Amino acid sequence: MHVACTSMTGLRLLIGLAAYKNRLLMASDVINAYAQSGPLAKTTYLVVDDAIREWYYERFKVFLPTGSLLELQSSIQGHPDAGANWQEKVNTTLSAMEWNRTKHEPCLYRREVKDAPDQLMCRQVDDMLLAIKTEEEYYEFNKEISKTINMDPENKLATSFNGIEIEQTQGYIAIRVEKYINKVNQNHGWEKETCSKKPKAPLNDTLANT
Repeated sequence: MHVACTSMTGLRLLIGLAAYKNRLLMASDVINAYAQSGPLAKTTYLVVDDAIREWYYERFKVFLPTGSLLELQSSIQGHPDAGANWQEKVNTTLSAMEWNRTKHEPCLYRREVKDAPDQLMCRQVDDMLLAIKTEEEYYEFNKEISKTINMDPENKLATSFNGIEIEQTQGYIAIRVEKYINKVNQNHGWEKETCSKKPKAPLNDTLANT
């Protein structure tokens, strides 16, 4: 099972609501999410390579023989159960914090706060984008979730999320993918200097007639 990801529609919906309701967009990242997702249901062993042998010696001052096996105590990237374990961990944690997932977009969350505007959040695997009224709400969220999950908060207005550039002003919130487009143009040699306004001829007569 793979971990759920937010759709572009869901992300745009959150950002649109943030603009409409005059919210701040602030992001936090989970540190080594899969390693925090708890023990594996089935006993799993890892064949160590030289990098792991060096790490093991630095930590435990013990040289592991080549070809040694280590029993995994938690999920790692690439393990078949890693995504499902993380999904269970993060949803259980957020549910305990009274965050409710939307029915048709499981990576969009809403939380009601007593005597305060409701809070909104979008989760992309281990990245979280919050739409909140004040910075204090953001700091309180990170403090609360850090009791269970180690976080790396950005502690500033979000400028990007999931590949989208975000500009926040007093009058509007704008989203762009300018950097991504420029990177694609550069990688394919499509910069202005090399592009022509004249359409290229079809590759063959078959394509020309389709």
